[in-house]
Amino acid sequence: MKTNELYQQVTNQIIAQLEKGVAPWKRPWASIDGGFPKNAASGHSYRGMNVLLLWSTAEKKGFDSNHWGTFRQWKSLGGHVNKGEHGTKIIYWNVILKNNLDQPSGEEVEDKIFFAREYTVFNVAQCSGMALDRFRTVRPVGNFVNFNPAEEVIAATGADVRHGGNAAFFNTKDDYIQLPVKEAFASPASYYSTAMHELSHWTGHVSRLNRIDKLARFGDKSYAAEELVAELGASFLTASLGIPNERTLDDATSYLGHLYSDNYFSRLTTIRIPG
Repeated sequence: MKTNELYQQVTNQIIAQLEKGVAPWKRPWASIDGGFPKNAASGHSYRGMNVLLLWSTAEKKGFDSNHWGTFRQWKSLGGHVNKGEHGTKIIYWNVILKNNLDQPSGEEVEDKIFFAREYTVFNVAQCSGMALDRFRTVRPVGNFVNFNPAEEVIAATGADVRHGGNAAFFNTKDDYIQLPVKEAFASPASYYSTAMHELSHWTGHVSRLNRIDKLARFGDKSYAAEELVAELGASFLTASLGIPNERTLDDATSYLGHLYSDNYFSRLTTIRIPG
């Protein structure tokens, strides 16, 4: 891949995320290594366009660490890249100092030759090996105090709620909710608001309300409608439990705007809100 093509790839990724209303460097919970992406072998932070590229990739794929390395670097650290993983292209700039003879003066002068080299790096989330566990340690952002009424509601549903990683989602195929660890959230309210959003998705499983369209994709009406249900469901649930709903209003209004733009509500007979 040529350097200018990689620049365009970075730009396209960032634009795509911004069009979704999500900045690639912002999320409702903390990464375990907040700050710039780092090379695991050298400990040095990446610079320039590589920062945006790795931030964007981490956000897109839900990586929970800022540590990256090449295939050989992870191997030298005692681990290995998992089979089937695809790396992220970055550009490494360097300077070569070369002594040349200046023809007019006959004196030796030092020239600087700049060159770019492409590397493929992998996040530690794409690797295995106990020796790499030091790169996976969660950095708590504060003490988390359980809010018992919310905990009781979650437990009463019988939902399979798992904690870990750096992404929040409902897995429709295997029927479980995935959330980052509680300590990664800025506040208990942020955690429970996110949990209630995913729990609202959980109600739409085929074994329950059978509401979720398995063929829905981001940007289409079915996806927007389901996200609206989850936003409203989370709002009602957190309100009834006395929890501030810290998910942004922009999330809900963006889905409303998409549905209104296609006159969706004029054809919709009912929206089933979980509760």
